[in-house]
Amino acid sequence: MRFRTGLTGLVCAAVLAMGAADTATAADPSLAQLVADIPRHPERVAAALETRSEPAARAWLLYLLRTTGPRGETPKERIAGLEQAILSSEIKNDKYLVEEIKNIGDLTDAPLQGVLLFLRHILSADAQETAPCFLFILHGQAAFEAFGPFWGNGRDQRPRLCEAPQSLYSRAEWRKLAAVIDPAIEPALKERGSIRIGYERQFAVDALQASLVPASLLELPYTPQGRKAADERGRAMAAFRSWSDWSQWPKEQYEAAKRLLPTVIDTTSKYYETAFELSPKFARQAAEAAAERFIASRLVLLTAE
Repeated sequence: MRFRTGLTGLVCAAVLAMGAADTATAADPSLAQLVADIPRHPERVAAALETRSEPAARAWLLYLLRTTGPRGETPKERIAGLEQAILSSEIKNDKYLVEEIKNIGDLTDAPLQGVLLFLRHILSADAQETAPCFLFILHGQAAFEAFGPFWGNGRDQRPRLCEAPQSLYSRAEWRKLAAVIDPAIEPALKERGSIRIGYERQFAVDALQASLVPASLLELPYTPQGRKAADERGRAMAAFRSWSDWSQWPKEQYEAAKRLLPTVIDTTSKYYETAFELSPKFARQAAEAAAERFIASRLVLLTAE
């Protein structure tokens, strides 16, 4: 298993260290401790998961069987058996969840995106589960799509997302940009009711992606839903460039955002060069993508038809 390019050894080591030390200290490690050791010892973790029966453990085992080793090495009957065992557990009482899992199709042949979505659904059944950072480092855009907004309600709060070693959007230049955008979108968020949770999930995914695997911001969407979201962001950015509805976004705030944007991109580009060892050209492209994602995901609230 190899980590995606565009990530420094320092950040990679920091992510691997999340819980890895605890794994070695526990005689009977928790599921979270086992999962944290997947990047280092996937085969050892898979063997340990074979002894566990909780749905999340079986989902992680299925994920490992489908994503490690040569394709086709694992008998289809084994994958199908794991899926059936999961669907026969307490999850069977959640009819909406079961319906969406079945919509993924045959997990013995499903593409990576389907396997990741299945894992996301099973982890979302337990409020204590967290999507670990290594998933996003390994799988990039595919993982960010799978663990983004799906339900459009409170279910989108689960599973929790890991925390990047450093949050890009918490940097001073990004906080200034948020200060002139967020007041305009907050009323629109309130109008969405519980649907706002889906938007907030996207904000969180964007922040994690720009902070943890910025190169993945330049990857194409994997799913029809991802392409639809990208199209919506494209329309939102077009609206941003020629904004004139001052009743929704006051002119002084809009102009402040436009003034701040070059500085945000310049400083982020330099940060990406240093922290992620991206080439100047690639770092600039990733910084521009991060800025567009930050703005467009928010302006979608004001421009969506």
